[in-house]
Amino acid sequence: MAAKNQQKTIDNIRRLIRAKGLKQTFVAEQAGLTDQQLTDILSNRRLLRVEHLEPLARTLGVTIETLIS
Repeated sequence: MAAKNQQKTIDNIRRLIRAKGLKQTFVAEQAGLTDQQLTDILSNRRLLRVEHLEPLARTLGVTIETLIS
């Protein structure tokens, strides 16, 4: 995922977590990530991988397209 697109996707994930009133720990757990992994992804210390998109989208109740657009 290109850096520009990755940042937009990360911003969308952050926005959706806030908008839905979810805890980051809950989102990480439901998406099969540790809290630290999600923290690192959202802080740009770890790459957001393609295989993370589907579980995150499912957990946030949106499509992958919504996450990446």
